[in-house]
Amino acid sequence: MKQFEMDRQLIKIVAVTPVSEFKGDKRDHGVSVTFERNFDNTILAEFDKDLPGALYKPEDGKPKVGEEGQGEFTMPLDGVKLTARKCLAIQMPMKLRKELAGWTVVYHRGATPQSDIKAADVKFTDFVLVDACEGGTTPLRFKGYQKLPPELQGFVDHMAQTEVECTFVGPVETQENLDLKGKKEPKKTRADKQSDDPFAGSDLAQDDTKIDA
Repeated sequence: MKQFEMDRQLIKIVAVTPVSEFKGDKRDHGVSVTFERNFDNTILAEFDKDLPGALYKPEDGKPKVGEEGQGEFTMPLDGVKLTARKCLAIQMPMKLRKELAGWTVVYHRGATPQSDIKAADVKFTDFVLVDACEGGTTPLRFKGYQKLPPELQGFVDHMAQTEVECTFVGPVETQENLDLKGKKEPKKTRADKQSDDPFAGSDLAQDDTKIDA
């Protein structure tokens, strides 16, 4: 999900909620950070390939009129084909089913890297499409569960209800995973199937091989 990645861009932190989990006799402390950011509507295809076409259509060049009968002006996003809203009866906000695990989030607090706060193995869940705006903009709200040392979590707590420069980096594919994806299970021959069948050649054979009487 490359569109979800970003490098030192402003994102709104809506809320910061401590999360405690028990693992045996130990309590594991984490934090759930609620983010909100504007994307272009092509990102909706990552949740459902038919979703952009269900909510948007190409601009027809006609002037737009709001609910109060007054003219409205929206600037369509460059490079986005579907920017005019359709199906206005669909209620917003809309929940979207998606989980993204293994991400890295860097909170840039100052001018130097030494002041950055880095959270690894972040899991993004609870995606919500806040609105499908005219022009092709789609604000998304979502939660990022992460674990931070207690001395750093306090800094993140104070970021609630502010805009912060953040970097989102997706999980890195290891060479082992790439090799596994590239390998396909070879198609078994009839001889292979017979060797896998302990009853090969009998009336209990899994395929049509049996001993003729």
